[in-house]
Amino acid sequence: METYTRVYVNSLKNSRSLSKQVLTIAIPVSLKLFLDMAMVLIDLFMIGRLGTAELTAVGMGLVLLSSSIGALDNLFATGGGILIARLTGAKKHQAAKNVIVAMIIGALPIYCLGTLAIPFVRDLYLFFQTTYEVATLGSMYLGTLLAGSIFIYLDVILFTYFVSTGNSTLPMNIKIVSVGFNIAFNYLFIFGNFGLPALGIQGAAIGTIIATSCSVAMYLFMLNKTSHISMQFVGILQHIKEILKLGIPSVVENFTFLMSWLFVISLINSYAASVAAGFQIGYRVESIAFLPGLGTAAAATTLVSRFIGANKPQDVDSIVVVTAKLACLFMGSIGLIMAIIPQPFASLFTDNINVINDASVYIRIIGLAQVPLGLQFVYTAALRGLGDVTKTALIKVWLLWLNIVIPSLVIVHFKLDVVWLFTAIALANVVDALVFIHRYKQLRSQTNVLAKSY
Repeated sequence: METYTRVYVNSLKNSRSLSKQVLTIAIPVSLKLFLDMAMVLIDLFMIGRLGTAELTAVGMGLVLLSSSIGALDNLFATGGGILIARLTGAKKHQAAKNVIVAMIIGALPIYCLGTLAIPFVRDLYLFFQTTYEVATLGSMYLGTLLAGSIFIYLDVILFTYFVSTGNSTLPMNIKIVSVGFNIAFNYLFIFGNFGLPALGIQGAAIGTIIATSCSVAMYLFMLNKTSHISMQFVGILQHIKEILKLGIPSVVENFTFLMSWLFVISLINSYAASVAAGFQIGYRVESIAFLPGLGTAAAATTLVSRFIGANKPQDVDSIVVVTAKLACLFMGSIGLIMAIIPQPFASLFTDNINVINDASVYIRIIGLAQVPLGLQFVYTAALRGLGDVTKTALIKVWLLWLNIVIPSLVIVHFKLDVVWLFTAIALANVVDALVFIHRYKQLRSQTNVLAKSY
């Protein structure tokens, strides 16, 4: 009996320790992602005072820029992040810092391509059927952002480094300061306060770039407080190879997911206008519920990768179980509220009763699927941490088509009510969770998963 009690107490202490490690990463990451969202909303709020054309130009510019940022984030958050976490787990801290150089080298071609596109930004806007006025404004806004986007890319890279080493509180604190800078610089440059010229929409881009460059400066200051970054090019080339091997499947997966999801949205748009608007609002509400899931997923990838680097296979399963429980707790609680009282969430974005009703249908249905969605986040993140990046990406794409795209086509073809389409999306989360849990258990049963030394 005494032995059983001792084992139980030790198990409880270990569970609490692992929960603390997860929360130390998940909470700051979730808050940082929320601040990213808040920063965009603040920009849109300020620009909205200038006019509808300016607001449209900024909104589309953010969508277009997010594609390149998303590619970089998928590449480095997966490839570079996993590599840094493994090296940190193996206590090769200087090598983990040197990965930053490899990540910057990988970002330079993306930045150069972006700057080459600056003369064609107006044409890009016109390609998406905007007015000439919006296209002209967009060329000033997006062109300025592209010219200074190297700071945005560096911000992504340095954020990935600190989160992957387990220090996610620093990026959150830096983001808080950055949001303050962004508000101040926008106030100065957009409206021309304190004797500065009113630059309007271009001032918003300048404010964002300056605020982001301040974030990069703070990151670099903290980075250099401990030790220097070594320029060992032989090692850097190897790092680039490993980053690409781990990151490219994630880029392809997310690009395919984006294109497929846009197709599903086009099917939803074939219903009444209130349904299309309601879905957009519902999806925006759901994206708030995503944040704890994304935070716990970041913790899962980081800690699983770190335990692999430290050669601690006994802790991998434990951290995944603890992370899954926390994700279910956070996302399940939010999902339950969404399912019980969806109308107040929808009312935050519109006062149109038809749109509120249609949005509430989606919010209620998808709220009931937040627990399996959280499990999907955690187990796909854990699989990436184990290095199962390519197969995870392939499975995710196949599931997207089998569980959402094809059923959506059938539902629209037979002109069934949109509630069936929303239900298909929710049920897909359940199926995906079961598949990835099975995949994880299958992979962990293979003893060679942790064989590689870092």
